Amino acid sequence: MDIREAPDPRIGQFWTNYADLLKRFHVPPKAIPWYRRHVEGFMSDHPEVRLRSHTAETVEYWLERIGRQPNINAWQYRQKVDALRLLFGHFLRRPWSSGFDWDRWLNGMRALESDHATIARTYEMIDKAVEDPKNHLAKAHPDLYRRFLVAIRLPDYSTNTEKSYLGWINRYLRFHNNRHPCDCNEPEVASFLEHLTLQRKVAGATQSQALNALVFFYAHVLERPLGKIGPFKRSKKPRRIPTVLSAREINSLFMQLTGVNRLIMHLMYGTGMRVMECVRQGTPLAIPVSCQPGCTGSP
Repeated sequence: MDIREAPDPRIGQFWTNYADLLKRFHVPPKAIPWYRRHVEGFMSDHPEVRLRSHTAETVEYWLERIGRQPNINAWQYRQKVDALRLLFGHFLRRPWSSGFDWDRWLNGMRALESDHATIARTYEMIDKAVEDPKNHLAKAHPDLYRRFLVAIRLPDYSTNTEKSYLGWINRYLRFHNNRHPCDCNEPEVASFLEHLTLQRKVAGATQSQALNALVFFYAHVLERPLGKIGPFKRSKKPRRIPTVLSAREINSLFMQLTGVNRLIMHLMYGTGMRVMECVRQGTPLAIPVSCQPGCTGSP
């Protein structure tokens, strides 16, 4: 029975189970409703066809047609591809999905033309990364590196997170003498995490960051979500508390600044924005009149 013809409880259960799968693959919670909408859009375009009856040809035709729409963003298109990939490959487990070239659609068949500046920059980055001796993932496994770039940018992770995760993945590969990642499982992850604690003496937050990077790598790039890693030595190194300036020191610092630099410092100090959040502001900030210099807030 098609879920569109099923009673409401079965329809709800279908989407609940699909959402659970997305969580296992660490799709960000805010993106899960959009994954559902993409699947619903696919279903709406094929009202007479059951989901399990779809073939690689129908999915390919739909992706090609969607990709030609002029108003679709590249990240939206990649998200649609990923929603169908998880639906047919891991949720419905259709036999044809394992041989379907999902990477081609995630990497090459994008909403933007292949010579668009964004696409060209991505491919140039891949070529340079393969030549970088420090980037073990790109050099030894360029296909996995391409999949990593797509996976990390699909949910719009920050550039700093991308660099951090890639760094931990490369350290993990070096620790295991560049073995193929598919040959490493939960015990290898546990031994790496213990190495960070016992040999590198890292703080608990740093060890957790490494774990998050590997969980992401196995779930989104290798598509083999980690199970129970088992017991491993956790870091007990206390977290370093940052030095905080006193109010008098803050005022002395502000007195040395003028113009735009002073405005940026005032905004960061008053709002809690980070450096890049502040300098990347592309629209005027709505600052209440009572907070503007020289204004008392009185009518």
